[in-house]
Amino acid sequence: MQELFKKIIHTDVKPLFAKHGYSKKNLNFYKADGNLTYKFNIQRAKVNTSSQVQFYVNCGVHSTELAEMHSVGLNGDISE
Repeated sequence: MQELFKKIIHTDVKPLFAKHGYSKKNLNFYKADGNLTYKFNIQRAKVNTSSQVQFYVNCGVHSTELAEMHSVGLNGDISE
């Protein structure tokens, strides 16, 4: 199961993201575009067997501009 998962990541998932300009670290793919960073994470499913592999694709977008506008202080207060 583990080897099949690694093969899918290496031969299918990684080339797809690389083709679109993403860099890879572990099971995370990142791409910066101006003030935005696009993030995708591949998460193994717990129900995998030796003949079937499932995984989740988690995604997120980070905005540097929004983070600077609404940074949270150490005491939890939001500064503007």
